[in-house]
Amino acid sequence: MKILLIGPPGVGKGTQSKLICEFYGLSHISTGDILRKHIDRCTNIGRVINRFDINNGKFVPDKLINDLIKQMNIEGLFKKSYLLDGYPRTLNQAEFYVNKILDKLSKYIVIYLNASREYILDRISQRRICSGCGNVYNLKNVSPKNSGICDECGKSLIQRLDDRIDVFNGRLEIYDKMTLDVIKYFMSLNVLFEVDASREINDVFGNIKNIIGEYYDLY
Repeated sequence: MKILLIGPPGVGKGTQSKLICEFYGLSHISTGDILRKHIDRCTNIGRVINRFDINNGKFVPDKLINDLIKQMNIEGLFKKSYLLDGYPRTLNQAEFYVNKILDKLSKYIVIYLNASREYILDRISQRRICSGCGNVYNLKNVSPKNSGICDECGKSLIQRLDDRIDVFNGRLEIYDKMTLDVIKYFMSLNVLFEVDASREINDVFGNIKNIIGEYYDLY
């Protein structure tokens, strides 16, 4: 099972990724998390990535991110069932994934989470990330048991720099400009399914399960 999860920043991809991966037993491959780990560890790749200011919503150049995906493929990360979150973000990346990464016989599905800008901005203002394990919370819908503290590891919750509203508006503009062609591309391949992400979390997950179940003949 190969699932790509795409959608604007702040739409709830992290929350749904966790639910999907736990339910179907998939590996969660988040390119955003991988990029940040390289930056935090000051690897050679991380130092190059850091020049592009991803914390302010800037895109990493296609060649660099595609080379990273290629290396991940060589290491075997795409051999088993997985959910890929945060990639592809441009048409070039989408074509690279389909033509260079996927096996010719691979069956995959693209889940497109979408919601209004008003909903996303309201949601993002409530998002907090665990400084330890990276768990994602929403102070409205998925709040921690103890305010400001992660349920899993007990570390403090923080608001990411790129979640500030002034920065986030810029991220949405970049997304709108760069990702529309990705959506059209996967639509042309008949593998894209749009889901209204503004509904309750379990309703969204239920819709996703219905799509996955029908596509993979899971009854």
